[in-house]
Amino acid sequence: MINAYKMAASFALQLNPVIKKPVLINYRLQFDYTILNDVMRIIKKNDCVILRQELQLFCMIEASIPRSQLELCILQLKSLKSMELSAI
Repeated sequence: MINAYKMAASFALQLNPVIKKPVLINYRLQFDYTILNDVMRIIKKNDCVILRQELQLFCMIEASIPRSQLELCILQLKSLKSMELSAI
């Protein structure tokens, strides 16, 4: 029975492709509506995932940033005026 389970698990692992997913780190971005286009451009350029957003006069976006892009993305976001950035 043990050998049967071992073989079944081995076949299942061989037949299914390996799926690689990036490690994501969540951040909350708070900023003025006037820089929304710049923020969205940085988010898209760095392959971030938007989890939640509130777009009004003062905007809030919760986004997941890939760890491989984290330093560059944070540096770009902090260069924008009126940007508040915090890990969640």
